[in-house]
Amino acid sequence: MIDVDEPKPAAGEVTVSIDLCGVCVTEVRAYSTGAGHGPTLCGHEWTGRLVEVGESVDRLALGQRVVVGVPDPCGDCDSCRAGRPEFCALVMSVARGRDVAPEQPHGGFARLLTVPAYRVVPVPDKVSEVAAALVEPAAVAWHAIRRGVVATGERVLVLGAGPIGLLVVQCARAVGAAEVTVVELSESRRLAAEASGAHRVAATVTEVSDDHDVVVECTGAPDMVEQALAALRQGGRVVLVGDAGQATISPRMWLAKEATLIAAAGYTRAEIVQTLQLIADRGIEPEKLHTRTVGIGSLADGLAGLTAADTDDIKIVLDPRIKENS
Repeated sequence: MIDVDEPKPAAGEVTVSIDLCGVCVTEVRAYSTGAGHGPTLCGHEWTGRLVEVGESVDRLALGQRVVVGVPDPCGDCDSCRAGRPEFCALVMSVARGRDVAPEQPHGGFARLLTVPAYRVVPVPDKVSEVAAALVEPAAVAWHAIRRGVVATGERVLVLGAGPIGLLVVQCARAVGAAEVTVVELSESRRLAAEASGAHRVAATVTEVSDDHDVVVECTGAPDMVEQALAALRQGGRVVLVGDAGQATISPRMWLAKEATLIAAAGYTRAEIVQTLQLIADRGIEPEKLHTRTVGIGSLADGLAGLTAADTDDIKIVLDPRIKENS
């Protein structure tokens, strides 16, 4: 725990009073290994209210509820000029924590955060605080569904019932998937999958059929990439969301099925807005993943708990307003 001087917002910046901040699996990995995360990425699922607005900031007002997002496409990079704004270099850079603005000393695990105004997206009134804190991972799931072009009536298999997998289930249901099956080793998370709308759950891929239109891989386990293919129909699509690092596949089998492999990483600003509207319309309910709330002083214990193999936690959120141990 350290104290920092919160800078006043410069032109084009805003200061946010953090209400809640979700704890991401990438932060759990960073906590476990001591590597892999810069200071601004530790606490990157936040929601709060604007308490100060710098000069040249339009369409934002003091007291307005906001969530973290990415900027609109720049319109000037190679991708934007080629008519592919969804791959804008600025958006992709910010989404991966390499902002063009000077690096902040910390992320959303704090009481106040000053960021460029393009990092915030207004929150509809119907979206609760907890749901707002889970918009960022929900947008990752929504992006995966859109990248996979999941359509009404299709059969979807989700590998892994962690937070992203459970949100993929909800998003697949929202677009009208006829059947959503989840494969997950943990019994408690299989129950969470059912609560999130899965039609069927199984412990292993061998228990499910091989005729799914789309398989969404959310575990990040290297062997699951090849197992995803085993559950796919001829000509189906595998959407890769989990970060396996390295994996071995059998190209001949992928050729035989004429399978399509689609990578889905991050989200666009438009998808953040779409996700917020889905939540406001009750199309998805990310608050179902919320298992507990901790204060700043208990964050380390929360992270340690999430590293345990037998944890029942799915999604912890931090509330910096809680006074215990802080």
